Amino acid sequence: MEENKCCNKVYGILAIIGAIVFIAAIAYAVVKFCMPDYLEDFDDFEDDEDFDDEEAGEDADEAPAPVEE
Repeated sequence: MEENKCCNKVYGILAIIGAIVFIAAIAYAVVKFCMPDYLEDFDDFEDDEDFDDEEAGEDADEAPAPVEE
């Protein structure tokens, strides 16, 4: 009889842990599905050329360093 009580406690604890994990998985799936993806807004950013021109303009004003042989 003592062995049966021990197994019931273990099964109860495992059932509680399983229920918590199940609820957490459902909550994660709902949040992941409902949250908008803000990274998609940055994929279509076409002003990269403007930034490259500004950086190149700053470097073009400086004279290149002499190469010592």
